[in-house]
Amino acid sequence: MPHHVGIVLLCVGQCFANNINVEFSGNTFYSSHYLMTNTRTLRTEHDVENLIQSVLTRYSNAGFPFCRIVPEIVYSDSIVEKIILNVDEGERVKITDYIVDIQGKTEVGAIKKIARLQTNEYFSSKEIGYSKDILLKTGAFDEISDNILSRDGKHYVLFTVTEKKSDYLIAYGSFGKNTFDDNDYNFGFSFSSVNLLGTLRRLEFRYEYKKLFSLQFTEPILIAPSIFGLQFSLSTYDSVRLAEFSGTFTAPLGHYFNVSLTTGVEAVSYYNDDVDDRHHIDNVVGVGMGMDYTTRNWSCIQNINFKYLFREHDRRSVKYNGTFNIIALVIRPHYYWVQTDSFEYFDYFRIGGSKDMRGYLDEEFIARKALWANIEYKEFFIFPMIDIGLIGDDVKYSYGFGIGAESDFANASLMFAWPRGGAWGDGKVHLVFEKGF
Repeated sequence: MPHHVGIVLLCVGQCFANNINVEFSGNTFYSSHYLMTNTRTLRTEHDVENLIQSVLTRYSNAGFPFCRIVPEIVYSDSIVEKIILNVDEGERVKITDYIVDIQGKTEVGAIKKIARLQTNEYFSSKEIGYSKDILLKTGAFDEISDNILSRDGKHYVLFTVTEKKSDYLIAYGSFGKNTFDDNDYNFGFSFSSVNLLGTLRRLEFRYEYKKLFSLQFTEPILIAPSIFGLQFSLSTYDSVRLAEFSGTFTAPLGHYFNVSLTTGVEAVSYYNDDVDDRHHIDNVVGVGMGMDYTTRNWSCIQNINFKYLFREHDRRSVKYNGTFNIIALVIRPHYYWVQTDSFEYFDYFRIGGSKDMRGYLDEEFIARKALWANIEYKEFFIFPMIDIGLIGDDVKYSYGFGIGAESDFANASLMFAWPRGGAWGDGKVHLVFEKGF
């Protein structure tokens, strides 16, 4: 946290010896040898400034937010021969409590629980940074700043939180040319709340035309830092229907990883002339692992899940979904695999459309395994994109461009994509409209 530590920069343009000798003075908590650990040869003022920053960071993470360093320069014939870093460690601070200043509907208790704030612990800028990242990843806040307050000899951390619109209505549609089928379009809508009634609980409702109805609720507060989620969905295709109900328990492993356990049921019904001809209900269990790591210039989100369905012909499936954001470049790799001795309708993966291969019709491909990646470069409001994958044993790709528009009222994106070897008229159009309130 830059406003908690003292950084004194060296003057640019100094003339340095080939190797700068650095000494420490005034440090008692850390030895000089430890502070120089992993430090490469110091040749320029930039190297020394990086050393000062690393020392201040170490002190800040060990409970010394008011540490200051003042460099003293020793010359020999107008050349900087030695630099003495005078360390004023300051008071070692224990955090008595956290104060949240928020103008909005979010409950302070919910913020404290989900941020995993620990009281009566030594101050650590790293831990506070983790807590801020957790809150920002909820999607309920625009900005979170922090500061230290001292009252009656006790210290408190003040979080100033800026809320953002956390309820969203999203409408989407895809259109394309299909010579063999009149159903060459797909549309749907969803409503989601990432901060339900100010509790940081999530609720999502989704509907797709003649295809899907789903409802999902996530409880992150009562058993924080663990999370419990419930999901119900109903998928309908002509003469077959799938109802799924499941619960997922997710627990963190450190700051960046998590593991999950899932259990539920799948109910499949087959119809013949509107008469229930055959149906069965089966139990499913699953395990998963995820990672979410973010820096200033890049981020990495990874999730892999394995599910086992118990029935006469048991089914095993793996789903991997990842996202890499490197400045303006977005890469989303995916891998799906399923195996069973006797495949039924809902055992297959259906690929194609706005969620994966955007140059093809919605669910154009039916496969037992699929590997693909979506690549976009979003430096400008008009951005190129390409989808490439191995669907079954066939290589497929599509290409196109998207147009994004954001405003205080709503956000919208329009994407045009063409399949491999497709003519101009084979292009697909995907429209997404998002309104926050």
